Amino acid sequence: MTRRLELDLIVDAPAWLDVLPAAETICRRSAEAAFHASGAEVPEAEVGVVLSNDACVKALNAAWRGKDEATNVL
Repeated sequence: MTRRLELDLIVDAPAWLDVLPAAETICRRSAEAAFHASGAEVPEAEVGVVLSNDACVKALNAAWRGKDEATNVL
């Protein structure tokens, strides 16, 4: 089965581009590896990745999970 993955990458904090110029390539390869390794019978998927800063992630974590701290994955 041919499977297709659509990646939507948003760089919310430009400092990410200074540290990780290949951010899109790394995110795409990581998402594709996880998608293909899942073994799920899903012909296509969408993945959204936002590269942001601690202040933004802390606010999202508080709003959605009730935890007033930064985290690396939401």
